[in-house]
Amino acid sequence: MSVPRVSVLLPTFNALATLPRAVASLRAQTFRDWELLVVDDGSTDGTADWLRTEATLEPRLKVISQPHAGIVPALNGGLAEARGEFVARMDADDESLPERLAEQVAWLDAHPDTGVVGALVEFAGDRTTSAGYALHVDWLNSMVSPEQIALNRFVDRKSTRLNSSHVSESRMPSSA
Repeated sequence: MSVPRVSVLLPTFNALATLPRAVASLRAQTFRDWELLVVDDGSTDGTADWLRTEATLEPRLKVISQPHAGIVPALNGGLAEARGEFVARMDADDESLPERLAEQVAWLDAHPDTGVVGALVEFAGDRTTSAGYALHVDWLNSMVSPEQIALNRFVDRKSTRLNSSHVSESRMPSSA
Protein backbone atom coordinates (compact mmCIF):
# COMPACT_ATOMS: atom_id res chain seq x y z
CA MET A 1 0.00 0.00 0.00
CA SER A 2 1.45 3.37 -1.02
CA VAL A 3 1.77 6.30 1.36
CA PRO A 4 -1.06 8.83 0.82
CA ARG A 5 -0.47 12.56 0.49
CA VAL A 6 -3.26 13.32 2.98
CA SER A 7 -4.43 11.52 6.10
CA VAL A 8 -7.90 12.67 7.13
CA LEU A 9 -8.57 12.27 10.88
CA LEU A 10 -12.21 11.86 11.80
CA PRO A 11 -13.11 11.09 15.42
CA THR A 12 -16.62 9.80 16.00
CA PHE A 13 -18.86 8.92 18.91
CA ASN A 14 -22.44 7.78 18.30
CA ALA A 15 -22.63 9.62 14.98
CA LEU A 16 -24.47 7.11 12.83
CA ALA A 17 -26.99 9.79 11.83
CA THR A 18 -24.34 12.04 10.22
CA LEU A 19 -21.26 9.91 9.55
CA PRO A 20 -22.40 8.40 6.20
CA ARG A 21 -22.73 11.87 4.66
CA ALA A 22 -19.33 12.91 6.02
CA VAL A 23 -17.65 9.82 4.53
CA ALA A 24 -19.53 10.22 1.25
CA SER A 25 -18.23 13.79 0.95
CA LEU A 26 -14.67 12.50 1.27
CA ARG A 27 -15.25 9.79 -1.29
CA ALA A 28 -16.43 12.54 -3.66
CA GLN A 29 -13.15 14.48 -3.41
CA THR A 30 -11.51 15.34 -6.72
CA PHE A 31 -8.15 14.83 -4.99
CA ARG A 32 -7.93 11.06 -4.64
CA ASP A 33 -4.64 10.46 -2.79
CA TRP A 34 -5.93 10.27 0.78
CA GLU A 35 -6.59 7.87 3.60
CA LEU A 36 -9.44 8.28 6.05
CA LEU A 37 -8.72 7.34 9.66
CA VAL A 38 -11.99 7.12 11.55
CA VAL A 39 -11.49 6.74 15.27
CA ASP A 40 -14.59 5.19 16.80
CA ASP A 41 -14.55 6.41 20.38
CA GLY A 42 -16.68 3.63 21.88
CA SER A 43 -19.91 4.24 19.94
CA THR A 44 -23.01 2.30 20.98
CA ASP A 45 -25.46 3.42 18.25
CA GLY A 46 -24.40 1.20 15.33
CA THR A 47 -21.57 3.47 14.19
CA ALA A 48 -18.99 0.70 14.63
CA ASP A 49 -21.00 -1.79 12.56
CA TRP A 50 -21.54 0.77 9.79
CA LEU A 51 -17.83 1.58 9.74
CA ARG A 52 -16.81 -2.08 9.50
CA THR A 53 -19.09 -2.52 6.49
CA GLU A 54 -17.95 0.71 4.87
CA ALA A 55 -14.28 -0.27 5.30
CA THR A 56 -14.89 -3.35 3.15
CA LEU A 57 -16.15 -1.05 0.36
CA GLU A 58 -13.54 1.72 0.67
CA PRO A 59 -9.91 0.56 0.85
CA ARG A 60 -8.71 4.04 1.92
CA LEU A 61 -10.83 3.87 5.09
CA LYS A 62 -9.17 2.58 8.23
CA VAL A 63 -11.25 2.13 11.37
CA ILE A 64 -9.55 2.56 14.72
CA SER A 65 -11.68 1.43 17.65
CA GLN A 66 -11.10 2.46 21.24
CA PRO A 67 -13.06 2.59 24.48
CA HIS A 68 -14.84 5.92 24.98
CA ALA A 69 -12.21 8.43 26.10
CA GLY A 70 -13.14 11.70 24.37
CA ILE A 71 -12.09 13.67 21.33
CA VAL A 72 -8.48 14.42 22.30
CA PRO A 73 -7.48 10.78 22.89
CA ALA A 74 -9.38 9.85 19.72
CA LEU A 75 -7.46 12.43 17.68
CA ASN A 76 -4.15 11.37 19.22
CA GLY A 77 -4.92 7.74 18.38
CA GLY A 78 -5.68 8.67 14.78
CA LEU A 79 -2.61 10.86 14.50
CA ALA A 80 -0.42 7.98 15.66
CA GLU A 81 -1.72 5.93 12.70
CA ALA A 82 -1.54 8.71 10.08
CA ARG A 83 0.80 8.02 7.18
CA GLY A 84 0.14 11.05 4.99
CA GLU A 85 2.44 13.94 4.25
CA PHE A 86 -0.41 16.23 5.33
CA VAL A 87 -3.09 15.74 7.99
CA ALA A 88 -6.63 17.05 7.54
CA ARG A 89 -9.29 17.20 10.26
CA MET A 90 -12.97 16.53 9.92
CA ASP A 91 -15.83 15.91 12.31
CA ALA A 92 -18.46 13.22 11.88
CA ASP A 93 -21.12 15.84 11.19
CA ASP A 94 -19.04 17.75 8.62
CA GLU A 95 -19.34 17.58 4.86
CA SER A 96 -16.43 18.62 2.64
CA LEU A 97 -16.97 20.23 -0.73
CA PRO A 98 -15.46 18.14 -3.57
CA GLU A 99 -12.47 20.46 -4.11
CA ARG A 100 -11.51 20.82 -0.42
CA LEU A 101 -8.47 18.55 -0.35
CA ALA A 102 -7.32 19.52 -3.85
CA GLU A 103 -7.33 23.21 -2.96
CA GLN A 104 -5.65 22.69 0.38
CA VAL A 105 -2.89 20.47 -1.02
CA ALA A 106 -2.33 22.88 -3.92
CA TRP A 107 -1.95 25.78 -1.47
CA LEU A 108 0.50 23.84 0.70
CA ASP A 109 2.51 22.76 -2.34
CA ALA A 110 2.67 26.35 -3.62
CA HIS A 111 3.48 27.81 -0.19
CA PRO A 112 5.92 25.43 1.53
CA ASP A 113 6.42 27.92 4.37
CA THR A 114 2.76 27.49 5.36
CA GLY A 115 2.21 25.04 8.19
CA VAL A 116 -1.57 25.01 8.50
CA VAL A 117 -4.51 25.66 6.19
CA GLY A 118 -8.21 25.70 6.95
CA ALA A 119 -11.47 26.35 5.21
CA LEU A 120 -14.49 28.56 5.60
CA VAL A 121 -17.49 26.78 7.04
CA GLU A 122 -21.17 26.97 6.25
CA PHE A 123 -23.72 27.04 9.04
CA ALA A 124 -26.50 24.60 8.20
CA GLY A 125 -28.64 24.91 11.31
CA ASP A 126 -31.26 27.26 12.67
CA ARG A 127 -29.54 30.55 13.52
CA THR A 128 -32.25 31.37 16.09
CA THR A 129 -32.17 28.18 18.12
CA SER A 130 -28.40 27.79 17.73
CA ALA A 131 -27.42 31.45 18.03
CA GLY A 132 -24.21 30.78 19.95
CA TYR A 133 -22.96 28.29 17.39
CA ALA A 134 -23.99 30.60 14.53
CA LEU A 135 -21.89 33.37 16.10
CA HIS A 136 -18.97 30.94 16.37
CA VAL A 137 -19.25 30.09 12.66
CA ASP A 138 -19.38 33.79 11.77
CA TRP A 139 -16.30 34.42 13.92
CA LEU A 140 -14.41 31.53 12.28
CA ASN A 141 -15.24 32.80 8.81
CA SER A 142 -14.08 36.33 9.71
CA MET A 143 -10.48 35.18 10.01
CA VAL A 144 -9.05 34.63 6.57
CA SER A 145 -5.52 36.01 6.72
CA PRO A 146 -2.55 34.71 8.70
CA GLU A 147 -2.51 37.99 10.62
CA GLN A 148 -6.20 37.70 11.61
CA ILE A 149 -5.70 34.12 12.71
CA ALA A 150 -2.60 35.00 14.74
CA LEU A 151 -4.44 37.83 16.50
CA ASN A 152 -7.51 35.71 17.30
CA ARG A 153 -6.14 32.24 17.97
CA PHE A 154 -6.42 32.41 21.77
CA VAL A 155 -10.03 33.02 22.74
CA ASP A 156 -10.39 30.72 25.73
CA ARG A 157 -11.21 33.60 28.10
CA LYS A 158 -13.84 35.19 25.91
CA SER A 159 -17.47 34.32 26.38
CA THR A 160 -20.59 35.23 24.48
CA ARG A 161 -23.71 36.01 26.46
CA LEU A 162 -27.08 35.66 24.78
CA ASN A 163 -30.47 36.89 25.82
CA SER A 164 -33.71 37.48 23.99
CA SER A 165 -32.95 41.11 23.07
CA HIS A 166 -29.25 41.27 22.20
CA VAL A 167 -25.87 39.61 22.05
CA SER A 168 -22.97 40.97 24.03
CA GLU A 169 -19.40 39.85 24.37
CA SER A 170 -17.44 40.22 27.55
CA ARG A 171 -14.06 39.25 28.90
CA MET A 172 -14.08 36.68 31.65
CA PRO A 173 -11.75 37.39 34.59
CA SER A 174 -8.48 35.51 34.59
CA SER A 175 -8.26 32.66 37.05
CA ALA A 176 -5.33 32.79 39.44
